[in-house]
Amino acid sequence: MPQVAPHPRVVAKLAPLGGKRTRYTFTGIKGLQLDCIPDNTALGKRIWRVRYYVGDTEKIDTLGTFNENDREGYIPLARATELAAERRRLVKVDGVDPRKAVATFAEVYAEWLDNPARPKSLRPRTREEYERIYKLHVEPYIGAAPIGQLEKAKIATVLEKVRRATTDETKGHRGLQATKALKLIRSVCGHAADKDYIQRDPTRGVDNPVPEGNPEGKQHRAPTNDELRAMWSEAHRQLSKTNRRLLQLAILLGKRVSELIAARQNELDDGPEANLFIPGTREGNKSREDQRVPLPPLALSILKEAAADAQDSPFLFPADGLPNQHVDRGTPSHAFTDMRRRLGMGDEVRFHDMRSLIVDQLAALGVPSEYRSHVLQHTSDMRATLGDRVYKTRSTFDHMAEKRRALELWERRLLEIVEGRSASGLRW
Repeated sequence: MPQVAPHPRVVAKLAPLGGKRTRYTFTGIKGLQLDCIPDNTALGKRIWRVRYYVGDTEKIDTLGTFNENDREGYIPLARATELAAERRRLVKVDGVDPRKAVATFAEVYAEWLDNPARPKSLRPRTREEYERIYKLHVEPYIGAAPIGQLEKAKIATVLEKVRRATTDETKGHRGLQATKALKLIRSVCGHAADKDYIQRDPTRGVDNPVPEGNPEGKQHRAPTNDELRAMWSEAHRQLSKTNRRLLQLAILLGKRVSELIAARQNELDDGPEANLFIPGTREGNKSREDQRVPLPPLALSILKEAAADAQDSPFLFPADGLPNQHVDRGTPSHAFTDMRRRLGMGDEVRFHDMRSLIVDQLAALGVPSEYRSHVLQHTSDMRATLGDRVYKTRSTFDHMAEKRRALELWERRLLEIVEGRSASGLRW
């Protein structure tokens, strides 16, 4: 390879020699090359490259072009010199392959998001949430930055910007999005470290910008008996049939709204051992295990009414005018919020808090904690007994009889509450 002096005027005239591809090196600049490739122009296509070694393996990395008409990718001699020195420093000092270290955060994020080695595939809603946080709070600040150049101070500055932008005291917004952004950045950087793209995780030692737990304590709660009575009686007047049924089923069964809305006609068994099947793949089924929910009498009658109204739709709760689609997840939650506010109830009671309600009520009825966890279909680890943990096995027994008894007890207690009757002393 011809070697020339790194003088701007000399370098500006470099071209393929004899009409053949030529790579030039430069006196005093280790690793830097200018690759001149013949084309239909006088100087040819000129590309900056840098040569380095990872162990005993030679690597050549492309830095950019030296064609002035390529304004977007044009790199002058001085900048090419800096980039070459930077790439070689990454190898010599940090022991990192520069081609990996110069990958942008956006590129590594995309690789992390689609990582096939992930123990469990991301659920659609989880992926949507990651993508929302990334596009709003990460990409604008560090998406284009080489991940190998991220530093702790830079990340802390970004998180402070996010915290300020998402804080609104009048709406009760604490800037928690900054902490969510940090979790995402930390996960991506951890993936980069695992892949040897970086030697040091730049998020190490960065504290959560905002505490995850609200300093004022728990912000959500289950409804009181009076609120429950008002909700149940007003649901017939203030909610559509679909939204009323979904709310009542959430109260009776403790299921998440996303587990209920996609229920299909063929998943309802109204026989002697009436139950509703919820597949492990169902959005909202966090245990990712198939489950059969025993149906006490009132819950069964509500579902049978829904099936009759759904007619030929495959879903028990079809969207209005769209029989081949189930109702949107946000529809019952928004309807409940509107009703709750009209009733003068506080914003701390949400649709999801019906799960807290059933846990509290089952505890008051004396239902053992293990069966309460099975009723709510908590994850396997949360449901595990001491024997399961000791013997490293997971019981496949579904405890249908115990769950049915617990839900039947709760249904009887619920009717006492909504009808204003005194507690009859029901116990497990």
